[in-house]
Amino acid sequence: MKKQIALIAACLSVITAFSQNDGNQNKLRLGILATSSYGWVSTDTKNISGGGLKAGIGFGIYGDFYFAKNYALCIEVLHSTQGYKINADSLLSFNSGSGSYKKTGNVNIDYKIRSFQIPITLKLRTNEIGYWRYYGQVGIAPAFAYRGITANYKPAAFENADDNSDRMVNSQDNDFVDVNTISENNRKYFLQEDNILGIRVPILIGGGAEWNLSGNTAILMGVRYEYGLINMMRAQNTIARRNVLNLVAGVRF
Repeated sequence: MKKQIALIAACLSVITAFSQNDGNQNKLRLGILATSSYGWVSTDTKNISGGGLKAGIGFGIYGDFYFAKNYALCIEVLHSTQGYKINADSLLSFNSGSGSYKKTGNVNIDYKIRSFQIPITLKLRTNEIGYWRYYGQVGIAPAFAYRGITANYKPAAFENADDNSDRMVNSQDNDFVDVNTISENNRKYFLQEDNILGIRVPILIGGGAEWNLSGNTAILMGVRYEYGLINMMRAQNTIARRNVLNLVAGVRF
């Protein structure tokens, strides 16, 4: 947690320095954000399907750089704890101790990912309507996992009980049977490995409202949707994308 706070503080210092060097203070607005997120997986192959919603949280800072009265480039630095669930049609695992194979059907894999996210969007807002301004934004929101990605398995897919809870999925020892041992006819029904990418590059579309408290201080509330562009799965012939719905609240200074 200390590393995350230090990174956010450093980013805030850079943005503040930028604003102090700009003669027009109206060009920059700083703020803090908190998000409540709900992630799910959409799939394009037969061996897996989406496993439902999973909640997450995030927090961080943002800067709105206004290049016109109601048009801004918004840059955020967020820390998030997010997860995703998939259902594997079948898993075939190997136990090195007993030398035996274990087939498990309809396995729910619950991933947990800690990441830093840097959304970069174009924000368009209205003039004041009473105490309110309304805005929309569109851009990209790349995210980068900074710790090992873990997963839980239900029902237990591996003979070693420790492998079924908080398992490091991107380790070299995958515990899965080599794909060549599965008949070509059945490969499309097996998840061959559960490794997933630690990088996510979604398109972000959102909107919300700002309520002016006094001076430059305002409270903002919004909602936004992130559509995953790249395949999260590393297994052959397996395609899945991560999607997130965020509820956003923050304070602009």
